[in-house]
Amino acid sequence: TSESTSSTKNQTESQISKNEVKPLTESHIVSTCEALNHEVRRTSSQPSEPKANVSTSSKLNAKDIAPIKKKAVPFGKNQMKAIIDSGSTKADFVFVGKDRKIIQLKTVGFNPLATDYQPFIDSYINHPDRPTESVQEVFFYGAGCSTEQAISTAKEVLSQLFPEAKIQVQDDLLGAARATSQGKASMVAILGTGSNSCLFNGTKIIDHVSNLGYLLGDEGGGFAIGKEVLRSFFYRELPPELTIAFQDQYQLSRNQLIQRIYQSKAPNREIAAFAEFAVAHRSNPAIKKLVANVFQEFIDRNLKKYQVTTSIPVHFIGSISYIFRNRIEEILEQNHLLPGVFLRKPIDGLIEFHS
Repeated sequence: TSESTSSTKNQTESQISKNEVKPLTESHIVSTCEALNHEVRRTSSQPSEPKANVSTSSKLNAKDIAPIKKKAVPFGKNQMKAIIDSGSTKADFVFVGKDRKIIQLKTVGFNPLATDYQPFIDSYINHPDRPTESVQEVFFYGAGCSTEQAISTAKEVLSQLFPEAKIQVQDDLLGAARATSQGKASMVAILGTGSNSCLFNGTKIIDHVSNLGYLLGDEGGGFAIGKEVLRSFFYRELPPELTIAFQDQYQLSRNQLIQRIYQSKAPNREIAAFAEFAVAHRSNPAIKKLVANVFQEFIDRNLKKYQVTTSIPVHFIGSISYIFRNRIEEILEQNHLLPGVFLRKPIDGLIEFHS
């Protein structure tokens, strides 16, 4: 009997020990260069996969565009929710408390398609402005978060930072839609280093033209503009004043360019960096024509593929669209499209969406 009692006690203590195991805790544009470099790093991840629940034949009707009802999440004492927008290189964190106090910070980025996520964890844990309050909810929008496996990986990483929180992971395209549309139907475009777009019905993405990456696609982004700047210079299509300006700024030969691109680990970044030249000379008629052609191709290959039965706005996220807003608005109107919101980064719009 004593042996049986001892065995039962040991089993109970073992079960209690197991149950006690818990998870590990832990300006407009300051400069053109800075704005572009932010997006160059951000959109250099692998091309987004088409959303599994998106139909390429979806059609937006009036019944689809009723605005969603958003309800603020109740807070307990000293509790917060975190909103995170992350690219492969940089991440923006926003923490909102019970009294609507907002804390913002930046860390190293995280892409679940990459194998090394420890820098992201370390960057947050060691950040001097990291809040001490308990985080109850996390809304994470990240590049590469378009598959179940990627979402699962992202949740595992985030749970190490916020062990007590309920974690939601979405891809950056939905983040852009939520940041700009605020619960209303729209077309949404991301123009950074690369490009992406979707048709949003106010609640979810219902159509998405495939993003083929910089080798086959990325129309309208910094890569496309940088490529056209290089082609125009080396094919002797720039006017004299721009040719001289390009030579003075870069002092770049054809052989140096080829070596620079083909030896780079990220050739799309190298080429997109030349979009800075177009930004600096965007008032020149030749550059106006160049970027107009780039944006028109984006409209033709992406936005015009979405079937809508009512006039809805086209919202834009990203440094390229933010800098060239006036030119894009002109081209949209020429194509009988309605310009919408232009944001350089989605995090500001996401704060409002989750408030």
